[in-house]
Amino acid sequence: MSDRRVPKYSAGEIFKVIKDFELAPEKIQAIENAPLDSPSLVVAGAGSGKTELLAVRVLWLVANGFARPEQILGLTFTKKAATELSKRIFESLIRLRESSYWPEDLEFEFIAPTISTYNAFSNQIFRENSLALGYESESTLLSEASAFQLAREVCVRYGSSVSGSLSDLELNLDNIVQKVLELSQAMSDNGSSAEAIRELIQQTANQIGTLPKKAGQEVDSRFGYIEDMVEALKPTPLIAELAELFQSEKKKRSFVDYSDQVALAYRAVAETDQAASQIRENFTQVLLDEYQDTSVLQTKLLSTLFSKAT
Repeated sequence: MSDRRVPKYSAGEIFKVIKDFELAPEKIQAIENAPLDSPSLVVAGAGSGKTELLAVRVLWLVANGFARPEQILGLTFTKKAATELSKRIFESLIRLRESSYWPEDLEFEFIAPTISTYNAFSNQIFRENSLALGYESESTLLSEASAFQLAREVCVRYGSSVSGSLSDLELNLDNIVQKVLELSQAMSDNGSSAEAIRELIQQTANQIGTLPKKAGQEVDSRFGYIEDMVEALKPTPLIAELAELFQSEKKKRSFVDYSDQVALAYRAVAETDQAASQIRENFTQVLLDEYQDTSVLQTKLLSTLFSKAT
């Protein structure tokens, strides 16, 4: 059953603490109608005031006693957005503290909400549970340049031992390395493996083989675009094997890169009940800025953490 506690103050009243003009009715509805214990989606375009909406939602939650500042988690994509959102919320809370809307039972020296990027939040979860996952607690975060260098080393060292040969690919080494990095990230984001990719490619090729042939032509005569599709798929299993070797090499050397952070965080909360329960206990209200469901594991991570929270 949804938590529908009656607020003492309206979003419009709280907004007056930080601005002299009226808050738009659509924003008031978004702030006040979103339940306290289940998801709510706000769809808005660029420049429509999403950051302001998040800040006022935080003030409204705190003023009405629905959450303490330190119980609020805000996640966004870029460091710049996280910094701006954190600054705006903190300054707004200071203004709220100077008003009559500040809760009597809330300390003057409050702990600010946690505002972070999705990757930084994931990295924190991984760091706190790294030993349980078989990683060193001080695993090194690879820069883009270092990741490229390691992937290149893997391609040179193992290129002749994987199924197929790098020489069969009509690509120079740097292009192959870039494809290995891209596929490695996709594999991490989707929790996939080289074997699963190989099987999927084979299934796809078999399905393509059943497509209609050209009318009045020989049995093996197919449309040109079909041949192009099959040809484009051929390098993928080889690239996937190299991507998997790249991932193994990272773990062996206690390296992680940005694409690993969400995957490892998800493993931590999926395999360790205490990790997930501690985060749910710490954060009763979660605000996701510009959320996109393009990463399967990011969706699984957030769902595992908060879908059952009450």
